[in-house]
Amino acid sequence: MNEPHRRLQQLIRPGDLLEQRYRIGQRVGAGAYGMIFSAVDELTSERVAIKAIPPADSPASETAIGRFQREMTVVRTLVHSNIISLYDWGRSGQGLIFMVLEYVEGETLDKVVHHNPMRAEVAIDVIRQIAMALQVAHEHGVIHRDLKPANVMLSPTRYGGYKVKVLDFGMAKVLSKLEDESIVDLTREGIAVGTPRYIAPEQARGLPVGPAADMYALGLLFYEMLAGEQAVRAASVDDAISAHVSRKPLELPQLAAIDSRLHGLLRALLEKDPDQRLPGASELLQALDRIERGQDASSPVAISEVRGPAMGEQVDILASVDPDTFRRKRSAREVVGGLLGAGEKLELDYDAYKEHHRADSDPVMRRRRLRLDRWFRPPRSIGEWAEVCLSLVVVPMAFLMIGAQASEFGYGLRLMTAASPAVLALVWSLVSTSTDWSNSLGRVAWQLALGAAVVAHLFGPVELAGEMARDPVWFVQAADPAGPLRVMGAGAAWFSQHWSALVLTVMQALPL
Repeated sequence: MNEPHRRLQQLIRPGDLLEQRYRIGQRVGAGAYGMIFSAVDELTSERVAIKAIPPADSPASETAIGRFQREMTVVRTLVHSNIISLYDWGRSGQGLIFMVLEYVEGETLDKVVHHNPMRAEVAIDVIRQIAMALQVAHEHGVIHRDLKPANVMLSPTRYGGYKVKVLDFGMAKVLSKLEDESIVDLTREGIAVGTPRYIAPEQARGLPVGPAADMYALGLLFYEMLAGEQAVRAASVDDAISAHVSRKPLELPQLAAIDSRLHGLLRALLEKDPDQRLPGASELLQALDRIERGQDASSPVAISEVRGPAMGEQVDILASVDPDTFRRKRSAREVVGGLLGAGEKLELDYDAYKEHHRADSDPVMRRRRLRLDRWFRPPRSIGEWAEVCLSLVVVPMAFLMIGAQASEFGYGLRLMTAASPAVLALVWSLVSTSTDWSNSLGRVAWQLALGAAVVAHLFGPVELAGEMARDPVWFVQAADPAGPLRVMGAGAAWFSQHWSALVLTVMQALPL
């Protein structure tokens, strides 16, 4: 275990309640500086993923924090069903920096396709979903730069395909402003950033990169899905880099076994010269549409047919930033910051995910629902609705039974005593800090009312039955009650008569 992991384990452990909200579970992933834990959001009962790193204590860990900041800003901005969702972020009192992410069930792409090629139609669907995620990123001026199988999560669907989530934007290159914010540049010109087996030639040379760099990596993923093996099977990092920067096209040993309709598209994606490569996700989606319509069934896709217009001019805002301009603050904009130098990449792959609860795709609507749930948690399942109906029956019953036992009290005190279970349930649900159904008015009301009804019978069932039969509508004082009160009084009288008769019958049958 390295030093950052030891420091992190002192700050966050399974069973801890982070920020009085997130109950930490087991560790499900780890990287050079950070860890990922499963957790439960006690406000919503949702399972989430907590990605955390310890406070900076070295230039290398400062770089990790900077990449953490980059990922928070990018993921917060890129809202799409194929991009993992960011729910929350912050810094604990002990300096632990964390983000709360959508918890995804499934396996990473490398595990799914290892020696197990996908059918062409499944691979096309997966690559389409990744391209849709990249299209949103590129439209926001964000280049992923670290697209690899371990950063693509696949969740099986009932139709034999997969739901795709693109993960880990910690290496992303930002070519334009995100919501008028600057992002600290963590790399210097001429330094290669990325994973050797999936790095674009221009990226490996430390040259400026654009959307075409992501297309090259996507071509490598596409081949790996179709072939069941990596396109670059080098034994060392140097050999892997050499395979990409060489002028020779990549050798694709299994190309002959792949559907011939896809050969041209693969070559267009894996072109070494970025100016000759498929330029972006939009053009890739167009090419996939042509293939699925059968327009290229007899001939490979020509790059001239799928290349679209050049991207508009983008502004490189990755300039030096004064660390003093970044204040410690609980917001995505200013959680961490400063001018950070080059260092080892924080790589956290999402493995070992076994459970998943659907998460809201719109964080704004989710926050609104949380504010509503804080005061009133509505039912969301058949079982919860059944408990609401049970409360509507049990609470009035308990009111009549407690009121019968409190017949010697004055009217005001008797009314307050009879209504106490409903009042206590309402107070309980309002003061509770949790929005879990177990603390909701719908459940607490019938539980307290049922308990109070049992206690009322323990104080004397015969006396209770007699009083219920004698004056079942004691709470209606008006000589000529209005319509609603008249209906309530009639219902109370009917129930009291039948219940008192039942209680007396049971008591007479008991061998006392």
